[in-house]
Amino acid sequence: MGALTGPGRSLAGTAAVVTGGAGLIGASIANLLARQGAQIVIVDTDQTRAQQVTARIVADGGDAVSLQADIGDEADVTDAFAAIDDLGAPLHVLVNCAAPIALALQETPAAEITVSTWDEMIRIALRGTMLCCRSALQRMVDNRGGAIVNISSVHAHAGDLALVAYPVAKAGIVALSRSIATQYGRAGIRCNVVSPGTIPPEGMTEHDIERRVRHQAIGRAGVPDDIAQAVAYLATDASSFVTGQELIVDGGVLCHLPSFATGGHVQPAR
Repeated sequence: MGALTGPGRSLAGTAAVVTGGAGLIGASIANLLARQGAQIVIVDTDQTRAQQVTARIVADGGDAVSLQADIGDEADVTDAFAAIDDLGAPLHVLVNCAAPIALALQETPAAEITVSTWDEMIRIALRGTMLCCRSALQRMVDNRGGAIVNISSVHAHAGDLALVAYPVAKAGIVALSRSIATQYGRAGIRCNVVSPGTIPPEGMTEHDIERRVRHQAIGRAGVPDDIAQAVAYLATDASSFVTGQELIVDGGVLCHLPSFATGGHVQPAR
């Protein structure tokens, strides 16, 4: 899908940081923001994949670099943002997309979850988001404005048969974002949340995809660009009067009662 067009949608001359930019959703976000003219900085622990993403952006005529950092580590975040300062472009956008998905897949119900699993999830997903927001805010205040988009999840709003730490961390991100929006709105800084539903990863079976789509109001699987388009809207001045909000991009998973999946559906007009 092409770049957004129209007034207020250009990020030319600014830097946009995307944590977790080596992942499917993060890479899609980075590519779209690059097409808006931003200098992209991907912050990720997986530098092999991060450099592949930056290479594709550069090949398409964009500007991108990658930095290796564990966002849950305060010193790593401090060093990463110091390196971003050296790039020259003023920091205008931060997208916090990093999350330990592999760790989430290992979670167990509440009576069985280990403290180490809990602590590591909170350290990366919630503490890491806070640390990156803190560093970005210090620069955005000096720059007299900016936009932060934090990636949460529909899991922040509904229970799961196994997940415990992941939804708690994601719910915390929503609360964190509202606090930032409240405290820094008068400084010209907006902070919003995008909460994805299921975006099938590589390797997910057709059976699993169909099972998830059955519970959606929109009858197709989500793709990373669905999330990227929402982020791009909130990252640019196209949403200049929007802050402290959560945009749920889930194909309609949370909008209905569970009976939807087994009920009849209106057929499209022929």
